[in-house]
Amino acid sequence: MAKEERTEATRAVGRRIREERVRAGLSRKAFAQLVQTTPKVITQYETGFAPSPHKLAQIAKALGRSFDYLRTGQGLPYATDVLQPLGPAPAAPNNAVAAVLMPALEPLIRRIVAEELSRALAQAPPRGGGRSRRASARRGAGSTRGPGLFA
Repeated sequence: MAKEERTEATRAVGRRIREERVRAGLSRKAFAQLVQTTPKVITQYETGFAPSPHKLAQIAKALGRSFDYLRTGQGLPYATDVLQPLGPAPAAPNNAVAAVLMPALEPLIRRIVAEELSRALAQAPPRGGGRSRRASARRGAGSTRGPGLFA
């Protein structure tokens, strides 16, 4: 990215990008992955170096905000393609929000699953119901249930 002069307008774009990123609960790293760039470039955008129109459109889409709002601060902040429809029909899930949240939530979900699995394995009884092979052999040929009805 070529370094250009920061102006008040580009700083304002950067402030809006940062405000919306923080509002979405995204770290710079998670947001950078979402818009296919690096955290360093996100920092540059947020401090006033203007992204290209193409990259600003990617950022707007990832945040569910309108391109014009991020560029100028004017108009509706929310992108019209992610607004929920009015009326009695149930609203479809907001895929833009899911796209933003899932990369940030995935490490947390993996950690929770790993902790629960470790806890369950630590509390589980030994395999074979806790009986030794010798005790099972005494009760019958390969039977682990006992003598049964017709013994």
